[in-house]
Amino acid sequence: MPFVILVDKRKLGGLQAPRHWRDLLEPEFQGKVIIPGAEDHVVDVPLLYCYREHGLKGVARLAANVKAVWHPARMARTAGTSNPEGVDVPASERITEERGVSHRGIYHGTGLGAKKR
Repeated sequence: MPFVILVDKRKLGGLQAPRHWRDLLEPEFQGKVIIPGAEDHVVDVPLLYCYREHGLKGVARLAANVKAVWHPARMARTAGTSNPEGVDVPASERITEERGVSHRGIYHGTGLGAKKR
């Protein structure tokens, strides 16, 4: 299952929505990215992508921008709500189909589980 970036446009403020995973490494997203995982681990797909494409510096840049680590079930419950936490929630493709007109899923076809057709 490919990973997508789930963006709540109401919470972007003056920021432009990220169009690619590499956009989440930019300083303007510092403290605004929520990645999947649990209390004691992080899902490795975003980290592996950053490492493959941007090396350890990319992983460090992503880490600097991470606000929280949420279980995917929490992401699903929160998508489309008025919860003030987060701007960008990398989530499963299923969430973008189920929730929120204010949300836009961004599918970047060059990584994070994407299959070339």
